[in-house]
Amino acid sequence: MTEVPNPYKAAVGSALGRVKGYSSTAATALNTAKTAWGEKAWTGGTSADFEAGLTAQATAAKNGGDACVSELQGMYDKEPDKVDSNAWQVHWRNLR
Repeated sequence: MTEVPNPYKAAVGSALGRVKGYSSTAATALNTAKTAWGEKAWTGGTSADFEAGLTAQATAAKNGGDACVSELQGMYDKEPDKVDSNAWQVHWRNLR
């Protein structure tokens, strides 16, 4: 039995690094609009409805990003660093 570095764990780790960056971007993407709202850029009319939607979208973006990072981190943490050369992790790209 020959052990090799776990390519599945490496792929998940690579994706995790990218997703962390995307998650941070998603969480802050609406900061400019939220700041403008805090400075009363628009008042009256439907501005309250727009602000509620903006707040909901910002929360959803942050929560979605955090959940994705958490899921990938859990997958990464469960994988061993090395696996048998015949393990599914070595051939994971071919599984369908």
